[in-house]
Amino acid sequence: MSAKDRFKGISGIYDIVNVLFSFGIDHFSRWYTSKKLKGVVCDLGAGKGELAYYLSKNKRVKKIYAIEISKEMLRKRIKNGKITYILSDARNLCFKDNKFDYIVSAYLFRNIEDKEGFFRESRRVLKNRGHIFLLDMVRPCFPFSLLFIPYIYLFTKLLSFSFPEYEFLRKSILGFDVRKFIKKYKVKRYKNIFGSIFYLFIL
Repeated sequence: MSAKDRFKGISGIYDIVNVLFSFGIDHFSRWYTSKKLKGVVCDLGAGKGELAYYLSKNKRVKKIYAIEISKEMLRKRIKNGKITYILSDARNLCFKDNKFDYIVSAYLFRNIEDKEGFFRESRRVLKNRGHIFLLDMVRPCFPFSLLFIPYIYLFTKLLSFSFPEYEFLRKSILGFDVRKFIKKYKVKRYKNIFGSIFYLFIL
């Protein structure tokens, strides 16, 4: 199932499920990330614009381009004068080279199959001294794994009876090995926001 189709059937419950599943940490993590950026920002996989909204409240951020592949998500977008929404694939951006001060994404990266293509296109539109901020959920490490892995499995399994799309949520989180990711992409800066499951990576 493509990312576009995956969110088509759950756009109506997406926000409330995120809040319940994460106990509100998803919104805290977006707010936390938004405070670290400035200038012109490209938000990839923007969804309804939750991260873009927090970015719009940051006075150091001049403009946000929110990229989303799902029409259903964009129909429910949060409107704000600093945010320009664009229906597009994160791997094929309609921008010139060296445009953005920062590329940011929240809970997108583990859903992307062509990760090399994602990085290649992100770096193309990023200024020479710009950075990529990736906010995501990863497979929790010991001892947090003793609590969180059963919780992730049970929550998504129950939800997937009505919404099969959430089978992918479980697989994508538990398949995201933070140590392998840091080593493969030579990530030097990262922040464990909560319980070894919510991470902010800076590349």
